[in-house]
This record gives sequence, C-alpha cells and structure tokens, in this order.
Amino acid sequence: MHFDALKIYYYVILETDDLKDVTLLQGFSISWPSVEWALTMIARLPADVLEPTSKIDDIVAQRMGGFRSLCWAPLNIGALESLSTNDLSPFVVLFSGERTCAARVRAWQAQQQRPVLHISNIDVQEGVTPAAFTIEVLRDYCLQALNQSPQLFSDEQRAATETALPQWMEPQFIPSGLKQQGHNVTIPNYLSLLRSGRSVEPGEHFIGSTEKEYTDLILETAKAVIDVRDQIGFQPFHAMTLLRPALILAEPALYRINYRPIEIKDHAEERMVRQTLRLIQKQKGLHNWTTNEFASDLQNSPASQAINPLTRDRTPNFCGWAKCSCRADGFRRCSTISGGQPCLSRTLCICSK
Repeated sequence: MHFDALKIYYYVILETDDLKDVTLLQGFSISWPSVEWALTMIARLPADVLEPTSKIDDIVAQRMGGFRSLCWAPLNIGALESLSTNDLSPFVVLFSGERTCAARVRAWQAQQQRPVLHISNIDVQEGVTPAAFTIEVLRDYCLQALNQSPQLFSDEQRAATETALPQWMEPQFIPSGLKQQGHNVTIPNYLSLLRSGRSVEPGEHFIGSTEKEYTDLILETAKAVIDVRDQIGFQPFHAMTLLRPALILAEPALYRINYRPIEIKDHAEERMVRQTLRLIQKQKGLHNWTTNEFASDLQNSPASQAINPLTRDRTPNFCGWAKCSCRADGFRRCSTISGGQPCLSRTLCICSK
C-alpha cells in the first residue's frame, strides 16, 4: 500500500463488526457513541508533520483549496487485527472507547515492530487518555517513529521532518466572536471554526421552540465560518484547484434493513412498543413531549431495545448517534473550512414533562 510518509494517519477503532449493528438514520455503528469524542480531537490535530510549523491562516487557505486534508478512517477492531504496522504509514494514531476494544488494540500494539500511538478513554497499558494528550505527546511519538524507521522516508522527507518536529507549537486560537450554544445543530460549524484556529467563548445550552430559532442559530454559526473564508480571501494558488464549496447541505439517510420485524409476546411490552411508535410517527414539531413516567418506562423496558433503533436512538440517554452524525457532518466540512446546515433528523429526542 502507498502512503505519504509525512502524513499522520488517524484511525477510530470500533468494536462492532456486524453490518446490521447500525442506527436507522445515517447507518452509524453502535460503537460510535463511545468514540465520538475522537472526532473533535482529530479536528484539532495536524494533517502532517510539517503543518504545526506554519501560520494557521496559511494552512486554512490551503484547506480551502482542497490541500492539507486529514487522513482518517473508522476501522473495526477485527480489521485492525488482520493488519500489521508494515501495512501502515510511519505515523499511526489509534482511538478507542470501549473496554474490550481498547484491550484488543493494546494486545495488537504489543505485537508490532513499529510504534503506534493509542489514545483511549479507557485505562489501558501504553495508552494515553484524552485528558493527558497534548501536541507534545503527538510530537514525541512522531520523533520516536522517525528515529525507529528512518528507512521509510526519502532523504528529503527525513530532513524536512527532522527540521519540523522540534519547531512544533501549541496552536494559538483567534476569537471568532461567538458564544457557544450547546446543541447538535451547532456542532458542524463549530468544528469548522475549531479547525480554522478560531475559538468560541463558553456559553449555555440551546433549546429552541420554533423553526426560526434553530434556523437563526445555524445561520449565525455558518456565517462565522464564511467570515473566516472571507478573511483569508482568494489566493493565487487557488486557481490551480478552485475553492472548495463554502456551504455544504446534508440530509439523513435511512437504513431500512433496521426496520426489523417486532415480535413481542408480553402485552405490557407490546403496548409500550405501540405507544412509542405512535409517538414518533405523529411528531409534528421539533421534538416530542411525554410524561416522566413514560420516559422512565421506555428507558427501562426491553421493548425499547426490541425496536432498536427507533426508540433507543431518540431517548435522551441514547442520542449519542445524533452527536456522531453531527460530528461526522462537521468533520467533512472542517476539512475544507465549510459551513452549512447539519445533517439532522427532525425526530431526535423524546422529552418528558
């Protein structure tokens, strides 16, 4: 396999291997809620070993033209175990978020001839927690990988890497002028701002009651991304590739294989299924309202698992897939510093009162 020796390759490791273990909307592996934090981390990390020595606005200009793209991929643990570091690039960073998966990553890591950086929110030997991770940790790993496998680089690549790594600096963020409004609809544009080196001031969670409130918030955050692009402007080298789209619109995809037949013999459970499906199907606004009692019964009922993912994906305790969806959406945009409307289903949660 061919790899760019100067690129850093990021892999998010998922425990699930069954293609049917995905959500109804967007088709996300059920492992994703355990590692969705990794996408926010990766959005802040350099695409290659030379990038941290450049000014952020110079890098943003290149990303707007389609250059300096991130190399990342989700990877099932079984697929990782079928590979060795000889099949991979010199710089490999793995992310895990499930206990069994993290242990298997560690076992695989111990068998490899070349070093691999493992970031996990699970306490595992040779792993780095997200809280302990810094740009210096990544730099030191890259130095270790370079020194251990210099033969993987050309003379020019090796010289450039040896010069660049000691000059790495923590990124300096420029205020975007926005206050953070905690909601899934803001995640994609916030990720674009994050990757463009713009900070967002601490704020409060957002709950809208009208379509206009959501639309205004989306437009506000998208405009902040467009403002960054306007500040950078058209550069001469953009004539070679043209600017990538400033706006990206997305819609959720249905995975109909997960409309599984529901066979429940218990009458109480059957009634719960009917009530839940009716609640979802008759939703007219931006969210559903129900009683605390029903919400509690739903979360504790095996029926909520039987109709997976129709209810599991929408209850407050199981809406991690929505964050994954928005982060994946934002991850696509932040690679070219683009804004736009998030890829969201209207039926995101069931609220109790």
